[in-house]
Amino acid sequence: MNAAIREGMLRDNPARYVEVPSPRRPHALVWTAQRVEAWQQTGERPAVAVWTTEQTATFLTFTARDRLAVMWWLIALRGLRRGEAAGLRWADVDLDAGVAMIEQQRIANGHLVTVGPPKTAASRRLVALDRHTVRLLREHRRRQRTEQRTAGETWQDSGYVFVAEDGTPLHPDYLTRRFRHTP
Repeated sequence: MNAAIREGMLRDNPARYVEVPSPRRPHALVWTAQRVEAWQQTGERPAVAVWTTEQTATFLTFTARDRLAVMWWLIALRGLRRGEAAGLRWADVDLDAGVAMIEQQRIANGHLVTVGPPKTAASRRLVALDRHTVRLLREHRRRQRTEQRTAGETWQDSGYVFVAEDGTPLHPDYLTRRFRHTP
């Protein structure tokens, strides 16, 4: 509209009088046994459901033998989004200092994946890593190096922490599918 005004096609921008309501953020609800039961009966669930400690522990136990176990660990316990996990590079992880810098994410648009900044300015952050998480990441890096040797020349050195068995970066939608069928 403003371009049309500059071009002399309009004298005024009628859209400036439109009031758009502020979007309402959904309220997170704990995924209690009662809410799980109601969901199983009705198929309806909260827009944002947060796992209990027991549910998180069950999930992490279930995924412990998955080759991406440490990724699930970071998502569940450090709050990484799927695109942030897919976009985490080894250059962003300082295991000696025990921190991971969330600087980018991989964004899915159908089959096309682009790399961009995290979802919000506040999402660009420093994540503290406890000793156990550092140990898991060191083990993951050793396994990744073994996969690299096994793959030989077919390995794609993408620099990402979480990759396919040939080193190629993970598609964020793959993580969603994998989550639904883990392990």
